[in-house]
Amino acid sequence: MKFAVAEVQGKTSHTITDHTSSGVTVSNTINVPGRKYGYTTPKIERTTFIVEKWQDTPTCGARRLGNAGKLWGITAYPFYSECIATGPCSPKP
Repeated sequence: MKFAVAEVQGKTSHTITDHTSSGVTVSNTINVPGRKYGYTTPKIERTTFIVEKWQDTPTCGARRLGNAGKLWGITAYPFYSECIATGPCSPKP
């Protein structure tokens, strides 16, 4: 898994992890006017990457050998989903 994460990070603009830290406190301030409801929720973003196998050929080309599998990684955390409304947000963010 760590090798695949390093390969995807090296070839894309994504920073990937396979886990989040537990026991971490995060906070987000949301300004809610009077007589309004406000909710904020921390979220993570998951992305699926296809890991492919390629081989260099003697003529400086490339030959696709197939898929080596899928990598499910967390590409953003934490970010916040927010809702400010005149009534209770449904569904909550």
